[in-house]
Amino acid sequence: MGLLADAVSTRRFYLPTTELYESGSKFGSNVPAFNNIYDVFINFSASPKLSNYVEQHNLHYNQETVGSSLALYCSEALLPGSNIQTSTVDGIRQGMSQHYATFRRFPDITLTWYTQQNYMTNDVFNAWMEFISPNKVQDRLNSFRKMTYPEFYKIPMEITAFSKDVIGPPDRLTKDPDVRTPSSITYKIEQAFPTSIIAAPLRYGKAELIKTSVTFKYENYTILRTSRTGEIKSSRPTVAL
Repeated sequence: MGLLADAVSTRRFYLPTTELYESGSKFGSNVPAFNNIYDVFINFSASPKLSNYVEQHNLHYNQETVGSSLALYCSEALLPGSNIQTSTVDGIRQGMSQHYATFRRFPDITLTWYTQQNYMTNDVFNAWMEFISPNKVQDRLNSFRKMTYPEFYKIPMEITAFSKDVIGPPDRLTKDPDVRTPSSITYKIEQAFPTSIIAAPLRYGKAELIKTSVTFKYENYTILRTSRTGEIKSSRPTVAL
């Protein structure tokens, strides 16, 4: 006689689905997370040369607030992933193969922003791309572009997804009396820079918001966690990946 499936042996088939998303249920914080509560922060101040260049090409740029301003207009974000590249060795037995890991890869991420009426978003990312590969040539006889050193155009980013249980008794990390720190997961992305800006289509007809999508490459990321179950809050140090 075979063993019962885990869903049957644990009687999970009798689980009311409403208890999976109601945070006040007996499951506490073990409920599905929503995908529309997040924040994206780009730390332009990490590279003074990049920040100064972007400021020269943007009338509305402020080094101290541009990261926070862009965070407000990020309409679509993506939590970074990773994949393991493998190789295969055929064994001495017919039909048997062994797989083993060789490299760990970090796929590109694409973030989308709403465009403001003053086109601040477009100015910032166009200037960033221009800083990496300036349009100005060295001289008229030998026209060529001199790429900027990576240490100047690579800066850190943070993508944070958090829960909606922010209303309640405060903790020491908050200043407002009725706001508390929620559960969250933060991907601290290192050495990021844009590689492409997807053109935003314009057309007659019903008015729609203009969006700008930017694809980034990066070297690696670390993860920072905070977790809350009711009034119990804990945090985990950054985990290097």
